Amino acid sequence: MTPVFIIGIIFGTFYGIVNLAIRRKDRLAAMERGLDPTMFDSKTNFFNPLKIGLLLVGIGSGIFIGNILTATTRLDPEVVYFGLICIGGGVGLLVSFFMEKKKEDAKETKPETETETETINEVENQ
Repeated sequence: MTPVFIIGIIFGTFYGIVNLAIRRKDRLAAMERGLDPTMFDSKTNFFNPLKIGLLLVGIGSGIFIGNILTATTRLDPEVVYFGLICIGGGVGLLVSFFMEKKKEDAKETKPETETETETINEVENQ
């Protein structure tokens, strides 16, 4: 293995151990204060895999188009690959952002059901 990978593995292991120790201390402190320790649990985000997937599709598209451009033109390959990878990744992240925004807007404008309206009216009348 190369030294870069070895340093990365050592750093990742050290970071993981320190992160676990800090999380444990935070949870114990929260329990001593009477707080719910589950507030530290991370919520699963549906859009993270989508974002990563679209980023990788954009990067792959940039590499593919860069390969075609370097084979058919006299452009500098390093510049073509770097530029198209950045453009493709950025387009993938923009697509992900607009998909998330569209989904969140659809949630906010969701009409109330009839039973929710009746419950709200009953609470207001009391």
